[in-house]
Amino acid sequence: MKAERREHRPADRRGFSLIEVLLALVVVAFGLFVALDLMAANQDHARRALHRTVATDLARAKMAEIQAAGFEAFEDLLPAAADAPTSPSFFPAAPVRFEPPYRREEYFWQARFDRLAGTADAANVELRVYWLPAGIPAHTAPTENSLAIGGLLVRREAAP
Repeated sequence: MKAERREHRPADRRGFSLIEVLLALVVVAFGLFVALDLMAANQDHARRALHRTVATDLARAKMAEIQAAGFEAFEDLLPAAADAPTSPSFFPAAPVRFEPPYRREEYFWQARFDRLAGTADAANVELRVYWLPAGIPAHTAPTENSLAIGGLLVRREAAP
């Protein structure tokens, strides 16, 4: 009995082995996964940038309204001069939606007033704008979904 010999393919054979095909599929799948993950991250960054841009515009507009109204319009909300270092005032008491002409459903605002120490005629104002997905109450807003700007209110001299 003679042992049967298998014939070997010639060295110039055509085609790929199963291992080579599977390895190529793994490499392509990994590349697609990385590309899709980068696209998702890019969309998330673009969404956050849009929220910050809109929040900045809304905060500047609301701060301009507060400063145009003047110190006297908010004087009743300010803490007494003796309480200045420890007790800021908030207006409104809880964050509220922007009203027309700034109507944006997912954005809320709240201002914090602190009387400056040593003077009864000036106050720091911090205006915070929050943004949330629809249906979530404003008081649950995480601080990473907010933007704050500061301003100064000073009592105006009466015109002669």
